[in-house]
Amino acid sequence: MRYSKGDEPVRYEIEPVGVVSTGRRRTDDDFWGRTSAAIDLSERFGEDALRGLAAFSHVEVVYLFHAVPPSGAVVGARHPRNNPSWPAVGIFAQRAKNRPNRLGSTICRVVSVEGTRLVVAELDAVAGTPVVDIKPVMQEFLPRESVRQPDWSHELMAQYWLPASDAADGGHRDANDVTAGCAPATRARVSRLTATDIGRARELFVLMTSLLEAEAEPLSDGYLARLLRRDDFWALAASVEGRVVGGLTAHVLPMTRGELAEVFVYDLAVAAEYRRQGIGRDLVAAVRALAESAGIPVVFVPAGGDDARAAAFYRAAGGTPEAATIFTFGSTSG
Repeated sequence: MRYSKGDEPVRYEIEPVGVVSTGRRRTDDDFWGRTSAAIDLSERFGEDALRGLAAFSHVEVVYLFHAVPPSGAVVGARHPRNNPSWPAVGIFAQRAKNRPNRLGSTICRVVSVEGTRLVVAELDAVAGTPVVDIKPVMQEFLPRESVRQPDWSHELMAQYWLPASDAADGGHRDANDVTAGCAPATRARVSRLTATDIGRARELFVLMTSLLEAEAEPLSDGYLARLLRRDDFWALAASVEGRVVGGLTAHVLPMTRGELAEVFVYDLAVAAEYRRQGIGRDLVAAVRALAESAGIPVVFVPAGGDDARAAAFYRAAGGTPEAATIFTFGSTSG
């Protein structure tokens, strides 16, 4: 690295402080949720270099995109992920790995400090990645205002922190797949719908309305796009050979007893001919995994006291029953 000091250019060498050890070897764009990694410090460091770091919950890891050749660096504007439906923006208005200096940074959770090894959760770097720096995350350095970002960036990140595939060390996975695999008999795929999935969303909501025997109005494309773009609304669809056969909708609710949220599962339904094949459990597992990757500790769902089948299903899926009565209030105008 060169920089100027007065009139004289100065060369400054940056040496890695450590290297990433993980089972993830492919530089895929998505599904980094629930991954784990270790950073082994270089031999020039002793255990003292990590002393006190375990007292912090998170660290910021700065690393080199070593798999990107220097010739692949972008200095102008490009479509993020080469997706023409997203606007061409400057390299400094996106987090692409083809950066001028090929540096990446991620805030990840500290799992443990073991001598000169730091174990972290959800570091989006592959095995062998050189680490340039490690910094503790302090609340005072986080944004002091609300974070603003364009809609396309929400769409880009929709799948990024979903749970990683069991085959993350080299196997292939569909770009929208949420679960590692569903019931073998159905080969169902569970995915979270985004604003680009309006057709599948409409198919899912019509199916759920029919299965739940509920009244519903037709939804416009604009409404569906706005709904699916919301961070606090999740729609999961289970598909078999491209056909939506079930799904789940959930809402993220902010709490007031602490700075946290809970996930409320509003509807869950599976077509009759695909029941008792594990799809319902896959949907529950997927929403629980999404909540965990978002740092949300509680997922809850109401089940009528007289619906023994629903109660048995949620118990089998790992739920714990709690006594509750739900009151519904209609309009006061008539």
